[in-house]
Amino acid sequence: MGKPDEGNPKSIPLEQIREWEKEKLITYKGFSKDVQPFLEEIDCFVYPSFYREGIPKAILEAMAMEKPIIITDTPGCKITVLKEFNGFLIPPKNSHALAKVMESFLNLNEEKRKELGVNSRKLAKEKFEIKKIVNEYISVVEDVLNIKI
Repeated sequence: MGKPDEGNPKSIPLEQIREWEKEKLITYKGFSKDVQPFLEEIDCFVYPSFYREGIPKAILEAMAMEKPIIITDTPGCKITVLKEFNGFLIPPKNSHALAKVMESFLNLNEEKRKELGVNSRKLAKEKFEIKKIVNEYISVVEDVLNIKI
């Protein structure tokens, strides 16, 4: 969970966040080092990032906890979703598409939501399990250096 990025002119000021809370538009949980309790509460993980980044750890954590995901079709993010298998992709910086996909998700029955979440965990284990990633790195290093680790 995050907090306003003080000093960043693009950050949403805490005063604005508090105003949205008063209007009952959001519930701001503040900063936490442990996201698990928050992920347990949600039905779907929505991450509308538009930055070029690696694979966000937050997405992997949500997938590991069997959460369907809605994320942007951007490098790093998009490889965590197989469309309608474990979640949905939206174009970056497109709030209308985001709203439409979120509404579609809300209209899914409980069985389909559960299936998407179970598939998220399956995909996380198949593609992103840490032992597999480490072994792939070791294999690449061994090939490049022509050694056996």
